[in-house]
Amino acid sequence: MTVDLNRPIAQAQRWVTIHRLDTGEDMAWEQAMELAAETPELDMTLNDHGSVTVRREAENAVDREDLAGEKDW
Repeated sequence: MTVDLNRPIAQAQRWVTIHRLDTGEDMAWEQAMELAAETPELDMTLNDHGSVTVRREAENAVDREDLAGEKDW
């Protein structure tokens, strides 16, 4: 399984389709899918051909401490 979520297009569209490699280990795929499924900001869709499309919610800068900076309140 290879995923490049840092590509500008993936960041802008807020979704990526993950394809399982034929040479990939079952446990690694299952762990990745389990982790993604447990992440509240992500929505997963199983596609007909076995890939998974993962969408993430738009981020709110107020909710992200690293983007919000210092708060005076």
